[in-house]
Amino acid sequence: MKLYIAEGSPQCVKVLAALELTGVQCEVEAVSPEEKVVPLLLLPAGQHLFSPNSICQYLFDISGQKATDATNEWLEWEATSLQPAVLQSLHMLALQGKRVEAAAVMKEPLKWLEQSLSKKDSSFLTAEAVSVADVILWAALYPLLSDSSFDVGELRSVRGWFERVGDLAACQAAANRVLQGKGVEALKTFLQKHPATQTQRRDSPTNATEGRTTTKQQTEIAQDIFWRLHERGFLLEDTVAQLRCESCQRFLADRFVEGECPHCRYPEARGDQCDKCGRLINAVELGNPQCKVCKETPVIRSSKHLFLNLPKLEDELEQWLDKSMSSGDWTVNARHITRSWIRDGLKPRCITRDLQWGTPVPHEDYKEKVFYVWFDAPIGYLSITANYTDQWEKWWKNPQQVELYNFMAKDNVPFHSVVFPCSLLGAQDNYTLVNHLIATEYLNYEDTKFSKSRGVGVFGDMAKDTGIPSDVWRFYLLYLRPEGQDSAFSWSDMALKNNSELLNNLGNFINRIRDALKCILNISRHGNQYMQLNEPWKKIKGGDGDRRVSPLFQKLENEQIEVLRKRFGGQQAPSSAAETKPSAGAVHDASVNANADPERAKQLTALVAEQGNKLRGLKAQKADKSVIDDEVEKLLQLKKQLSLAEGKNPEPAAQKGKKK
Repeated sequence: MKLYIAEGSPQCVKVLAALELTGVQCEVEAVSPEEKVVPLLLLPAGQHLFSPNSICQYLFDISGQKATDATNEWLEWEATSLQPAVLQSLHMLALQGKRVEAAAVMKEPLKWLEQSLSKKDSSFLTAEAVSVADVILWAALYPLLSDSSFDVGELRSVRGWFERVGDLAACQAAANRVLQGKGVEALKTFLQKHPATQTQRRDSPTNATEGRTTTKQQTEIAQDIFWRLHERGFLLEDTVAQLRCESCQRFLADRFVEGECPHCRYPEARGDQCDKCGRLINAVELGNPQCKVCKETPVIRSSKHLFLNLPKLEDELEQWLDKSMSSGDWTVNARHITRSWIRDGLKPRCITRDLQWGTPVPHEDYKEKVFYVWFDAPIGYLSITANYTDQWEKWWKNPQQVELYNFMAKDNVPFHSVVFPCSLLGAQDNYTLVNHLIATEYLNYEDTKFSKSRGVGVFGDMAKDTGIPSDVWRFYLLYLRPEGQDSAFSWSDMALKNNSELLNNLGNFINRIRDALKCILNISRHGNQYMQLNEPWKKIKGGDGDRRVSPLFQKLENEQIEVLRKRFGGQQAPSSAAETKPSAGAVHDASVNANADPERAKQLTALVAEQGNKLRGLKAQKADKSVIDDEVEKLLQLKKQLSLAEGKNPEPAAQKGKKK
């Protein structure tokens, strides 16, 4: 393994400290940030890790110190809450000299950390021994808390923990190597290249008062499907326990309530699904629930609702699934998730909610309610088409001639393969059902999960404001597409892929026609080797006339080349007898200068420098003489080409030093 770091990069403190603490054998090389995205860990199999937290976790894992739920929760908090605040504070402190404002930015995260640490009996975050969480949090805070003039209040628990971790020799060595005793001054170059962004606190609700405007077509189609289900006996009535905020005087939508997941104990699970374990939950199952608008504890209240009777539709659903899965393209995870729902036995699904916004339920007894989002939203596929044309039924009620493709993340599969199809099957109106369901695994964000409600991650409406071209976004997201396993969006990796793959690789291939031709010729060379090996011309029946084809290109013979060399060698005769014949040397110089190519010279200058660096590296590594000689020859050829491009005669330089 090989770890690349750079001085003045605060993220490198983490990985160096983790490397020293775990004792993992790994070569370390300091590079310029312009040369590589750092930190970067090159794995034995040739893969790379770019995320600092992932590198730290990997080092601890292979040393036998596996991550726990507790350490993972700390790392998520560091990545989503602490790190953005630290970066913003460092910008204010190092680049703007705003000490008071920088300390104010850190007030809330440090207050939360102080409260958490004050409740612990252990010396470190999760145990009596230092963990990966201690290293990562300590390294994030080190540039700030190591500055005695940075006033963030007393913080006894934080200070005690910070000093205990900082007393470790590995942490001291990492900080000294990266920051060289200069504190935040050492980070100025890094901070100038990594602008801070204003981040929303995770504990604040997003657009708490937002509503949703439904179209006329959406209301009509959704209510029609509802009535058809009602008339055919596929709806049930039942009383449901719901969370109601007495302070806000309303029942809480799933995304406006947060608490402890009943399955994995993640403390910030939503009212419908846990972002950590991905399990679907009911809001009333949450431990320590909290209204995200006012922070008050909601109470449980009963309310009468309508349910889609999935068990009554189960046989018909299974028949359709067998047909669709056997003839269509369903990814493995889509098949597995769907079958697991049926294997566990379908249960009635509530399709109404006590909310003020959404598509209204057209039943007199439920006129104060709206449809639940996962009953209502998929019907939007139909209404979008209806907004475009009044002939929408030619697609959505034509299963014999129309095939429907669905693309989604795996957590949305059951709503599209069970709930929505059951709604359409129960409506009994010849609806087009999904034929191909392609589901990906999760695309995570850095070291955590995307969460729009918590402001974690970059989304479409934000991406356009970054200044990064849309084609770069398309390229990187396709590059990352989590088809077989989870993948993670990383800003540093995005920069690396853009700079190395799009700019240096694809961009240079397009702009350097010579390199493109080399690639084409290499392909041709492999093809010719294959043809020579198999000798297909010997297998063709008939005479020689049947076995030969007209060549695409004619061979250039040596005699012809020599004639051309002399013809264009700078000794051409004057164009007219009236011209004064200059000296041979003058004619040669004029001819060469006329062929000067400044743009080509610029490219060759860079190639000469690159080849020179490569040669010096080989000599330092004491490479074989034959290898070095080959590279020397390449350098000489590049210099000769450079001389020609600069309008100079390379021959005298080539003869320099030879005895006559």
